[in-house]
Amino acid sequence: MGTSNGTVLGLTKVYDEGPASDRWNLVLVAEGYTSAQILDFQASVQDFVTYLFTQPPFDEPAVACGINIWRLDVSSDESGADDPMCGDGAGAGTTAATYFDATYCSDGAIRRLLAGDSDLVRDTVAAALPEYDAIIVLVNGAIRGGAGGSVAWLSTSSGDWREVAVHELGHSAFGLADEYDYYSTDDEEGHDNYTGGEPSEPNVTAEDDPATVKWSALVTAGASVPTMSNADCGNPNNAPSPVAAGTVGTFEGARYFHCDAYRPEYACMMRTTGSAFCAVCRRTIRNFYATFAAPSPATGVTLTTPTLDFTDTPVGSTMLRAASFQVESCVPVTFEVTAAPGAPFAVHGALLVTSLPAGGPLRTARVFFSYAAGAVGTSATDSATIRCIETAQDFVVALNGNTVARPTVAVQLVLDRSGSMLDAVPGIGDKANLLRFAANVLVDLLYPDSGIGLNAFDQDPHPLMDVQVAGPAGIGAGRLAARAQIGAYAPNPSGMTAIGDGIELGKAKLDAAGFYDAKAMIVLTDGIETASKRVSEVAAGVIGQRVFGIGLGTADGVQPATLDALANNTGGYLLMTGQVTEETAFQLAKYYLQILAGVTNNDIVLDPEGSVLSGQVIRIPFDVIEEDIEITAVVVTPFPRGLLMALESPNGDIFGEPDAATDPTITYAYGQGTVHLRASLPMEKAGRPSHAGRWNLLIAMGKRGQYVAGGSLTHVPNVPGFTTAAGGLRYSASVFAYSNVKLVARCEQNGLEPGAVLTVTATLTQSSLPIEGTATVTAEITRPDGSMATVPMAMVEQGRWQLLLTTTTQGVYRFRVLAVGRTIRDQRFTREQIVTGAVWRGGNTPGDPGAGGDPGGGPGRDPIGDLLCCLLHSGAIGPEALKRLEALGIDPKRFLECLRKACRDRKG
Repeated sequence: MGTSNGTVLGLTKVYDEGPASDRWNLVLVAEGYTSAQILDFQASVQDFVTYLFTQPPFDEPAVACGINIWRLDVSSDESGADDPMCGDGAGAGTTAATYFDATYCSDGAIRRLLAGDSDLVRDTVAAALPEYDAIIVLVNGAIRGGAGGSVAWLSTSSGDWREVAVHELGHSAFGLADEYDYYSTDDEEGHDNYTGGEPSEPNVTAEDDPATVKWSALVTAGASVPTMSNADCGNPNNAPSPVAAGTVGTFEGARYFHCDAYRPEYACMMRTTGSAFCAVCRRTIRNFYATFAAPSPATGVTLTTPTLDFTDTPVGSTMLRAASFQVESCVPVTFEVTAAPGAPFAVHGALLVTSLPAGGPLRTARVFFSYAAGAVGTSATDSATIRCIETAQDFVVALNGNTVARPTVAVQLVLDRSGSMLDAVPGIGDKANLLRFAANVLVDLLYPDSGIGLNAFDQDPHPLMDVQVAGPAGIGAGRLAARAQIGAYAPNPSGMTAIGDGIELGKAKLDAAGFYDAKAMIVLTDGIETASKRVSEVAAGVIGQRVFGIGLGTADGVQPATLDALANNTGGYLLMTGQVTEETAFQLAKYYLQILAGVTNNDIVLDPEGSVLSGQVIRIPFDVIEEDIEITAVVVTPFPRGLLMALESPNGDIFGEPDAATDPTITYAYGQGTVHLRASLPMEKAGRPSHAGRWNLLIAMGKRGQYVAGGSLTHVPNVPGFTTAAGGLRYSASVFAYSNVKLVARCEQNGLEPGAVLTVTATLTQSSLPIEGTATVTAEITRPDGSMATVPMAMVEQGRWQLLLTTTTQGVYRFRVLAVGRTIRDQRFTREQIVTGAVWRGGNTPGDPGAGGDPGGGPGRDPIGDLLCCLLHSGAIGPEALKRLEALGIDPKRFLECLRKACRDRKG
């Protein structure tokens, strides 16, 4: 019987961890299965695979990833195996026509000794898989049996055949000895005393002292000499263990001997098939598979990025790129930069070790390099050599970088210092406090190469500070000078409102600022124009500058028509706060930050508000896409040094203040009213790059210098608007992205009175083209009465959405436009922007002074009143004039009091 009694059906890989040339290949062979029973064999193979990888150390990736398992389907003419009459008196005296001629009683003495033509098995397997390493023949026999050796044989009839198979692998693959103390022949009494030299097998020894045994490194502390002994060397020792399970020491009874041979643990797979492998056997198996799990010098490591391009790096920033390797390895692999590039390139961490895989040997390893952008227009080329230590391979990576201008921006703050800026605001103090808080937020977030200047106005223009370069975050000279001016800002108690004067001076300051790629003016005012020059008088002269307006107050109190028209004509826009309350502090800060983001080509990713309690960590999720080059996270609060802020990446890495001290791509700074983190993308920690995906902004109360892990904040004043009754600290959080995915929202209106239609439009672009991915845009509407609604905007063409709203009541309508979508690469993004519209009674009748308008869109013109107020505030009414009034019978003191009151009333 033999090859004429069956057919080789084919070889199938059932567990794949790489090329056969690089892995340890186990082949399971069918014997005694008819063609109708081959499915039973295949099911048994799968049972074995499942069982094997639940058994330590095969459940460890570094072991499992070194193994391939194959199934060789061979059909036999008949089922089972020969069962001859045997020397032990057992046997049925039957035969079976099978391919490999398996038979019980293969040695003529012991029935359960099951084997066959091992040479034929090896030849058959080699013909199908020359790279095989171990073979187990599964015999479809009805009686328990098996045999070890270069080919392991066993029947699948018993319930523990999988354990027996693994036990046999311990012998054939790993050179492990049997650890039981009886001899598995007719002589069940075994051998009494071992008298030979030190056994060669790694899991048995003749040494009884755990301190000097060959597995001493694994011995449990305090193990006695020996850990367990046999008092009766004439018999096996079946007493229970005197120590806890898992204790490693020296246990007498092993290698078929009752005494003087020792095993590492009381129980082990090599002693009892129902047990797990002991620690020494596990170490042996791990060491065995290390060579198979390591990468192959020929094919195991592949450089997938031979060139790194740091294209168009914005000046003043540092960009990271990674040399990526595909590594086919189940064990850690180390890469070392042996030839580093020169400046402006640098190695971002000298070594990288791949993490152990979660499933499968293919991993991506990365070595990071940075490019520090120099002067605009400069470029550089260099190379780096990276060595894989385990394979001794050298890889050369080319580096190319160039620097482009980040659009530089000069921002001129134009501040209203009229008397109404002293109006009280509950919980805040007055409007001047709101201005100081919000203006400082903008100064905190300027890019280092941005310019900042300030001027003010009442009935006259007042220069405060020429445009200066902001300088480094937190400490730049321009920032410090701007903060000093904002801190010294004080309204004129009798000041009137000549917005045109402020704009005209602001333009002059920007014109004198020298070269910037963009210049913008942000005008803040809280009232109706009451003095010349008015906006309408200077509008023509500021075309070419971007003007943004912030109206601090209600629609009828500010009447923003001319400022709104000017802003829209220059590419800017107007934002109105509505009724001024303690909530206006954060609202005003948001307006300043949104305008700053727009003029620096950033987009708002999210913009929530909330409060944080002591011991609490707030997690605010947001999405980053590959098109995002840089992100800025900012938390606005009046007590920035009482907050801890960090970013959590999609990998779970935390980036905060400690990282900024060592990573040049990260800036972390405290300001007057903010704490912010700005970083180039990707961000990297421990060789793990973080870019596209779901991030979290983390906020907690604590002492500066702590990480976001707890702590408490003491001495926080309970200031309405900034702190909660429960002691929590209010905050406003924002995340900006420097990106080519942009949202631009606008609000236009066809009238200025209730009944006018507000048209809100939103445009989404990617690289200046309409967004090609999917997106939805909604508008969260806050009406003048404080009621809110969320309304979907309709897409009117590719990349453009629109919403029409008919106004019903006087006041400010605020729209939070929120875009949520996916790029063409199916990455989720969010963008948002606030726009406002305003209507008031009489807004459409500018020529009627009683309605509060004039032909230029301002309040009713009163030339005599303008003249008198101008004379008063300019100091033109001198002592001689007052004497002449007194000669005419007019009380000069009462005259001045009346005139001041009339001018204040005109201010509104």
